[in-house]
Amino acid sequence: MPKFAWMLGFALIACASRARFAPLPSGLPDVSHWETSSGSFEFKSPPTVLEYQLYVAPARPSVYSVTRYRFTPKGAKTIAHEKLQWDRNGVDVRRYECVPEDNTKAMPCRWAELPRGSPAYIGELMPLLSVYDTHAKLLSKRESESGR
Repeated sequence: MPKFAWMLGFALIACASRARFAPLPSGLPDVSHWETSSGSFEFKSPPTVLEYQLYVAPARPSVYSVTRYRFTPKGAKTIAHEKLQWDRNGVDVRRYECVPEDNTKAMPCRWAELPRGSPAYIGELMPLLSVYDTHAKLLSKRESESGR
C-alpha cells in the first residue's frame, strides 16, 4: 500500500465523486510501479476543488517526477482541464494540458505540451507550488494528528 494512501479519504471530498484523470500523455515512462500519492482539497476562497496525483520514480526517491492536477471551481458543470508536469531529470521539465476534444465535455481529451518559457508554461508555476504546498500541509496535519 502506498505510504500516503490515507489521503484518499482524509476528511476531504472524495476523489471518486469527480471524474477520473485522463491516461498519461504518450512518451511518459510507465508509472504503474512508482510510489503515488493522491488527494483532493476544497479551498474556500475562491471556492475551488483541487485534485492531484504525485508520482515518485524509484530512481529519484526525493522528487515528484510526475505531478498531475486540476483546479475546478466549486459547482462547475464540467471539470477543469487536467494539467501535468513531468520532471524528467531535474533539468528537462515538461508541462502539459489535457485539452478536450470538443468544448462540451472534459473527457476524452488530448495532451498538448506547453512550450517551455511560454506564458502558459510559466503560468503553471504558481498552481504547481499550490499543489505541493497543499500536499505538504495535509501531510503535516496528518502527522501531528497521529502523534496525539
